[in-house]
Amino acid sequence: MLPVINISTRAVILREGQLLAITLHYPDGIAHITPGGTQVHGEPLDACLRRECLEEIGTEVEIGRVLFVREYIGKNHMYRDEDGDFHNLEVMFACDVPDDYVPRLGSASDTYQIGVRWLAFDDFEAERLMPATLGQALKSGSQVPIYLGDVN
Repeated sequence: MLPVINISTRAVILREGQLLAITLHYPDGIAHITPGGTQVHGEPLDACLRRECLEEIGTEVEIGRVLFVREYIGKNHMYRDEDGDFHNLEVMFACDVPDDYVPRLGSASDTYQIGVRWLAFDDFEAERLMPATLGQALKSGSQVPIYLGDVN
């Protein structure tokens, strides 16, 4: 059997200097990621992202352009013992939520998900936004490459 490369989508939702983030409680502490998840066979990327956002943040999203692409090759990062065979390709889209959206858990939260919140740009590092490269790219406001690399 050939090795599998997982494909997933992420919603980058910005509002007034904040990023909508999912709060996760991992065994090694709290972290934050953007909403999204794994594409299932036969599912277009946009349908995957809409489904994942409903499941995780409880709302429809309007999908815009691709902002970033990143890889996560587990054997190269801190969770290598758990993720050593995992290879993920992640496509991050600019998205919007309804103006009246209030952060809340969706109908099918992720295993470690404990909340949803707006995360201020200034708090990305202290609040452990993953991947850190995403926070750096968003805070820079300058032209950054679309491909972020193999980062955690």
